[in-house]
Amino acid sequence: MHKKAFIISFEGIEGSGKSTLASQLYSFLKKNINSLDIPYKNVFIFREPGSSPLGEVLREIILYKLDPKKNTKTLSLLFEASRSYLFEEYKDIFLEKNIIIFDRFIDSTIAYQGYGMGLDINFLEFLNLFVTENIKPDLTFLLDVDVNIAFQRIQKKKKDNIEKLSKKFFEKVRQGFLEISQRDKNRFVVLNSSKNNLKDLFEKIKSITLERLKNF
Repeated sequence: MHKKAFIISFEGIEGSGKSTLASQLYSFLKKNINSLDIPYKNVFIFREPGSSPLGEVLREIILYKLDPKKNTKTLSLLFEASRSYLFEEYKDIFLEKNIIIFDRFIDSTIAYQGYGMGLDINFLEFLNLFVTENIKPDLTFLLDVDVNIAFQRIQKKKKDNIEKLSKKFFEKVRQGFLEISQRDKNRFVVLNSSKNNLKDLFEKIKSITLERLKNF
């Protein structure tokens, strides 16, 4: 697939603020895209798993029906199935001058299923490239947060089966994200989200995004 879209992904463990910031960036770009000095037609946002008819069904199964300690391989393959269907159904928007935002994308597969759950990272990377036809994000924001702080933030919410896993697991995932970001420094922007500073973080994200879009 020879994409023309600019892909932005938001990564991080639960409680990092990534979903809130991804949504804020989408709203800002959607509202202002015609007045910004950037050569893009429209903006879309997807969450993983989900954002398609099949993806939402698989999301319910992945997050609430499977045991991530026992069904690790099944869980990973269903993540990839959701992603594969999304790319098949919405292929055209990747081929046009659009901005596409992902709330989680291919790096979460490596961090969670690879570093966290111990599956073969090389094989997971192969699956990622297979289902996306070698597409990677052009810009990735990693919201890095201390695991203890993240657990405090999500303690009152209804937790899915992955969010119920141990702090030790999320320490592995966090370290995985940081190691992934070190291998691709041109793509990644790592932001400390341990403090409650979402407003400041959004201003940084907005500024970096507009600069990259103008120079892409």
